[in-house]
Amino acid sequence: MFDLWIKRLGPIPNKDKLVEFGIMYSELSNNGMRICPIGMVAAEYPNMPISIQENAQKLILKSEKWLEALIIEGIKTKEFKQDLNPEETSRQVIYSLSGALKMARIFKDLNRISSAQQALKEQIFF
Repeated sequence: MFDLWIKRLGPIPNKDKLVEFGIMYSELSNNGMRICPIGMVAAEYPNMPISIQENAQKLILKSEKWLEALIIEGIKTKEFKQDLNPEETSRQVIYSLSGALKMARIFKDLNRISSAQQALKEQIFF
């Protein structure tokens, strides 16, 4: 599904791709009723079959690498701040959005997701 989502983005600016990544997380929440699939897997990870554990790792690594490449390109095109560490920033994006989905569900407050998205934009964008 992640590969199909990337294809649907098409050739848009890196900034817009990053915003769309945040929107995808918001949509995953189903108005705060669900949590991030990665977060759900993480909670039950030790009890899951090895094949599911491996697939979860692959998805996370694929997301991180896609974001890392996006951030590298965004730095080159001067869409993103020049002093970012692409590897660490890609992880921070995923961790922040995943955590925001969990908190939105706990507090029944979708603003927790938009607040995390805004904080990430301020950290990454000029």
